[in-house]
Amino acid sequence: MKTANNLTRSTNQTANQLAGPKELLPPKPVGFKSRLGHSVDKTILASSILIIDDNETNIQLLTAILEQGGFWNIHSEAQSGRAVMRILTLKPDLIALDLLMPEISGLQILEILGSEGFGAEVGPVLVITADSTIETKRKALDLGASDFLGLPIDAQELCLRVTNLLAGHILTRQQESHNADLRARIEARSVQLEKANEALAVEFSVRKKTDLLLANAKRRLDFLLTSSPTSIFSADPTPPFGITFASDSVQSQLGYSAIQFTSDDAFWVRHLHPDDVVTVLAQKTQLVLNGHFSLEYRLMHQDGEYRWMQSNVTVIHDDNGVPTEIVGSWMDISLRKSTEEALAKIAVELSAANDRLLEFDKLKSEFVSTASHEMRTPLTVIREFANLLSDGAAGSSLEEQSECFEAILRNCDRLTGMLDYLLDFQRIEAGKLSLRREKVNARSLMGQCYRDLLPKCTGHRLAFSLEISEDLPDIVADEQQLVQVIVNLIGNGVKFTQPGGSITLRADAANGVVQFSVEDTGRGIAPEDLVTVFEAFRQFDRIDGPGFRGTGLGLTISKRIVELHGGYLTVESTPGQGSTFSFTIPEWSDSAGLEALVGDTIEDGDTSVFLLLIRPTLDGQLVLAPSEECLSHLATAIQRTSRASDRGMILPDRGCIAYVLGCDRAGMDAAVARSSKLLSSEERLNVGADFRIAELSLKHNLSAELLVALSDTRSGNLNRVA
Repeated sequence: MKTANNLTRSTNQTANQLAGPKELLPPKPVGFKSRLGHSVDKTILASSILIIDDNETNIQLLTAILEQGGFWNIHSEAQSGRAVMRILTLKPDLIALDLLMPEISGLQILEILGSEGFGAEVGPVLVITADSTIETKRKALDLGASDFLGLPIDAQELCLRVTNLLAGHILTRQQESHNADLRARIEARSVQLEKANEALAVEFSVRKKTDLLLANAKRRLDFLLTSSPTSIFSADPTPPFGITFASDSVQSQLGYSAIQFTSDDAFWVRHLHPDDVVTVLAQKTQLVLNGHFSLEYRLMHQDGEYRWMQSNVTVIHDDNGVPTEIVGSWMDISLRKSTEEALAKIAVELSAANDRLLEFDKLKSEFVSTASHEMRTPLTVIREFANLLSDGAAGSSLEEQSECFEAILRNCDRLTGMLDYLLDFQRIEAGKLSLRREKVNARSLMGQCYRDLLPKCTGHRLAFSLEISEDLPDIVADEQQLVQVIVNLIGNGVKFTQPGGSITLRADAANGVVQFSVEDTGRGIAPEDLVTVFEAFRQFDRIDGPGFRGTGLGLTISKRIVELHGGYLTVESTPGQGSTFSFTIPEWSDSAGLEALVGDTIEDGDTSVFLLLIRPTLDGQLVLAPSEECLSHLATAIQRTSRASDRGMILPDRGCIAYVLGCDRAGMDAAVARSSKLLSSEERLNVGADFRIAELSLKHNLSAELLVALSDTRSGNLNRVA
């Protein structure tokens, strides 16, 4: 059973510690000290206790603990379906209830006990269960449970809880009896008061005037209470500190009427935020001693959201110093709290941003120092070898001077590479790094990179291999920029891989993209460095001393180039085993190529561009399915009238040629006129052209605009697209 093992573990130690054999103890006199060490009143020990649990072992263990605690009037019910009838028959002074039972759960039994139609008067309910979550506690308490005890339990705590609940129950019954006696006395006294009222009739006129004054004062007070942004309340000075009065303004604050607060003693407690319950009730308990407190806590609004309330509370005492009432106020400070939280969040973000700026500034300072050193080194080498040539110390023949020239050229290339990095980074920072994407044969690109970089790898005694899938498609890319990315990644692999290691260049296609990977068997990257590996000026595992250290910009530039292509650059690395850098580039398609063509041209300038779609015509009629050869001849002819900055491509699937013109409308009209004049004069072409024009800019949805323009080429509509 769900609780058997837990309860067994919780009671084994206690049962072993109980002296003597288990026996039925007789009723104890007042002040009896139980075997668990606490004094208990005889009336409490004689109270009837009903244990409801579907596990007989649990019932036996609970019964043993209670009997050792001095309780002897103990009953049990193991069938939850008969529990309600047993309660009606026995009317126990206390119920020890398990929640998780098969036929009917403990929560359902609590609902029945709390329903209006339930006729039996029962005592408090102590829930004993292994499910001690806050939500379960809240449900049980909301349904009328008096206390909650989670498993495993302590025997002494169980007895103390039962004792306290029974003591409260007995006190309540005595109070009810006392109240009934008071009512009888009041009725008798009422008869006497009726006679006294006859004598007070003489004073009615005076009292009427006084009542009028009081009514006016009440109206003034009601107005103040209603119009004030603060709610006023009074409460009982003893637990559960039930609200006895609440001003109507509480409804505008929390959405509940004042009657809802005053008609249910536990209403306000149930609407406390779970995280604030312990603190608030502890303060309420100390309130009687301290006399006042000011506290901020959350109450649930009728809309289900919590509101922050500031509560100022004080205690009213009678002439003998006995607390008679708690008076307090609620002020909604949710706006202030949200502002404070927002400011705190902003402060944290600003602090983090400041830390990043300081770190970046430090990296830039280190970079300036490193770059100065790195640039000075090749310049020094160039100067020294130039001096040797100038002084004739290198010899007079070209063969003797060749070593000097090679050193000068090598260091010029090194210096040029560093300057190129800096210029690329500057263009990236300024948002001016542009692409000229076109259809690129990925297999050819990979083969060329392999052949170009093979000497560098073999020169460092590294194995260099190329792995390409057979069906590798063409891609939409700026070939020069893409080669730079591959060179950067392989250069990193060479720099951080010891001689005898290997570097592998791979490419394969999946899901509309081609994934390129550079894998090395080098030293790898520490996990804490992977987060910042693509940040500018970052250099890991630097070693002081001679040799090229780099600028720390290669990966930053590579990542930005890949992102401009619409791809992603990622890294996986294991220290001591190597790293794999991977990036994706979109596959080629007519629509992807055209969008790249237009997008790159727009990125180059600040104004809109014109898309010119040209379709071949014959005798004034559209050629609906022109061959690629026909389109190629037409493109060659039109190219002769185009400017160097105009870019175009053939779209065989669409049966047209696309040109992107970075000019104004007058320039576009002039371009169309030039092309039309040329075609009319080229008799050997035996073909005309239809021109379709669309103006595009960054303010439009580029993909949607292109889709509209291309769909018109299929429709045969000869009207221009404005």
